[in-house]
Amino acid sequence: GVDNSDQMLEAARRRVEGRQNVVLKQGDLEAIPIEDDACDAAILLLVLTYLPEPAVVLREMKRILKVAGKAVVIDLLQHDRDDFRRQMGQQSMGFTSDQLKRLLQEAGFKQARCEQIPPEPAAKGPALLAATGAKSN
Repeated sequence: GVDNSDQMLEAARRRVEGRQNVVLKQGDLEAIPIEDDACDAAILLLVLTYLPEPAVVLREMKRILKVAGKAVVIDLLQHDRDDFRRQMGQQSMGFTSDQLKRLLQEAGFKQARCEQIPPEPAAKGPALLAATGAKSN
């Protein structure tokens, strides 16, 4: 796991305590502190709306993946709740399925797909999207 926030890394450490197969690193997603072609899969969970340039992070995600590695992105479906965006400190109001799929394709991912995740009945925030892609050589 990579995060630039001490608080988020501490919360993650508590959740994975005792697990030997988890490594947590402090760093920026624009320059992920992981070697090229090192990961079988990578997940960005509710990250892209916080970034001024999501395409940079998606290219970094591709860089750390092995050939045939899988990318998974979960983020906000485009919404009109500027109060929510400001409260959360987000840069954007989410993405349409076509926008997120296009971002993956432009970053070089093949087999890019994106679909809306059905919201939970009690959900208070905007709906979510799930996108996937694969790294090819």
